[in-house]
Amino acid sequence: MNGWHRRHAWRALFLAVCCLLPSCGLIKMPFRVAGAVVEGTYVGGKKVAKNTSDALEKRKLRKQKEEEEAAKKDARGKTPQQKTAEPQAAPPSADSLPVDQSPAIPVDDTIPIPVEPLALPQ
Repeated sequence: MNGWHRRHAWRALFLAVCCLLPSCGLIKMPFRVAGAVVEGTYVGGKKVAKNTSDALEKRKLRKQKEEEEAAKKDARGKTPQQKTAEPQAAPPSADSLPVDQSPAIPVDDTIPIPVEPLALPQ
């Protein structure tokens, strides 16, 4: 073989390797795996978002239904006299509580404060 054929043989070999290498499964596999991961993440994210919005809608409908049922139950159970607003009793003040139910810490400034700091243990 002379120099011209040798050069063309190397070019043909290089061209064959370049054409066959991309079709090799070992070269394509990382790209396929990465594409599958991205697609799976995208589809999974869409499913999660849809399920979350569906759950929120179901919860809103359930709460609305419960409120309507409670309103109907209240309307059926009360007489016209009871339907008017009933005044709420105010909580008793601290002075009106009996001694055994009064707060443990006095409200005024009668708490004794030590003048000297305690000695540290050695």
